Amino acid sequence: MRVTHTKASFKQLAGTALVLLLAVSYGRHPAQGSEDTPKAKNWNIVVGPDPCNLNENSQPAPKQVVSKKQGHQVTWKSDAKQPLFLVFHLPSGCATPPFKNMKLIGKDSNGLNLYQLGDGTKDTVRSGPIEENACEGSEIKYDQNLGGKSCDGIIIIQP
Repeated sequence: MRVTHTKASFKQLAGTALVLLLAVSYGRHPAQGSEDTPKAKNWNIVVGPDPCNLNENSQPAPKQVVSKKQGHQVTWKSDAKQPLFLVFHLPSGCATPPFKNMKLIGKDSNGLNLYQLGDGTKDTVRSGPIEENACEGSEIKYDQNLGGKSCDGIIIIQP
């Protein structure tokens, strides 16, 4: 009986350790370099036919990560030449929008400043250079607006 009890205790301990390991692995903030956060690069995102469909190279696009130091930029393009624009919800504590030439258009329901990129008359929106004082490391929510509908996206600015 003592051996059976020891085996059961070992199984319980191993199960608990596995649960803790998974909790620690998945509990990391994505901007801190978790495995599901892609590497910083230039992005060419195709939006459509629905604004929730974001693809790059015919694959679903993950969060876009860009680096200030490396001068990365993002291009968003409608798949069917529909007018496109983006609205960024600037996290509290961030005073500067992520990209140059963004227009302050108001606040969202949470009181976050909203900045628009693109004027909604073209099928392509280019981020342009990252602002020197843009917030680093935070996930910045944005809405891609296509054909009168919108859907969320995420971008992360790295140093």
